[in-house]
Amino acid sequence: MAERHKNNERIELFSKAALDVHPIFQPEEDYERLFQAIREDKLVVFFGAGVSRLAGCLSWAELACKIVNTFPNDVFTQQEKEILRNLAWKDPRRVISICYTRTQLRDDLKDIYYSAIKKSVTPPDNRQPEFSNIHTKLARLKALSYVTTNIDRGMESAKPIGDERVLPFNLTTLDKFDARDLRNGNIFYLHGSTDDLEKTIFTANHYHKFYNSMNTPVKHFLENLFSGDLTVLFIGYGLEEQEILHSIFTSNVSETPGLKEPRHFLLAPVYSSQLAEFNLKNMFLDIYSVKAIPYFIDYEGYERLFNVLDALQKLIEDKKIPPIQIRDLMSGDL
Repeated sequence: MAERHKNNERIELFSKAALDVHPIFQPEEDYERLFQAIREDKLVVFFGAGVSRLAGCLSWAELACKIVNTFPNDVFTQQEKEILRNLAWKDPRRVISICYTRTQLRDDLKDIYYSAIKKSVTPPDNRQPEFSNIHTKLARLKALSYVTTNIDRGMESAKPIGDERVLPFNLTTLDKFDARDLRNGNIFYLHGSTDDLEKTIFTANHYHKFYNSMNTPVKHFLENLFSGDLTVLFIGYGLEEQEILHSIFTSNVSETPGLKEPRHFLLAPVYSSQLAEFNLKNMFLDIYSVKAIPYFIDYEGYERLFNVLDALQKLIEDKKIPPIQIRDLMSGDL
């Protein structure tokens, strides 16, 4: 019996202590662009669904399934519902788009559709403290500005971001973008917000219309965001959307991948067993001058992001130069 128990023991390739030292921001040369952005107050935080999911909000796939399940049985057959639920885990946008087309034929489905979306981005009552906590940690990074594909308003209520100078901007309803607004910790809702659900960007047709127009505020916004003067740190966002990757690529198309330090960075949750996959993803991101910074989730799961943000906040506090010194450096007084 003792021998059988021994053979069934779990083998852990890395101890918790060995994994918890990550993310490692040294040697500094690998992250010089990040440190420079921190020192010069040119760091923009771009966060996505991975942040709100830590507080119990639904993923895209879960939202797609929820819409399918809440639609009346006369909208889809049972076979169609099963097909859609399976497809949701591979291509949630397609499923949401199919469901949206049904709302165009029946007004009674619109309330069901938008109600499901609103509930999906609202954390359960017992998860509200976590919802507040994760946005507070983002706010404490004191980024130049914040950009999100989320439609919830978590950042606006975060402390200590409650500064009267902080302004929210909805890119789906904005008439004109002014690059001077990329400051003061202002918040940019790239895909809309819960204030106007009918303008939010969830479906394929909305995506195409939103990103493919040649002369729109969102186009000017992305051009300024990735123009090269700012450094973007992606958090809780997988950089899977081709529209964002295209904007990053076109901003630095003249540079040769791998020959210059990365412009932007991605905090990447990784299981230690996925290192080979992570390395390949980093090779792909190199095309866009983005470097993924791994942190391991073997023991704590995705909640490890809370600790990572604490470490990043300390790094920022250690590296940041007071604004008065920046002006002095630029004027040559130091």
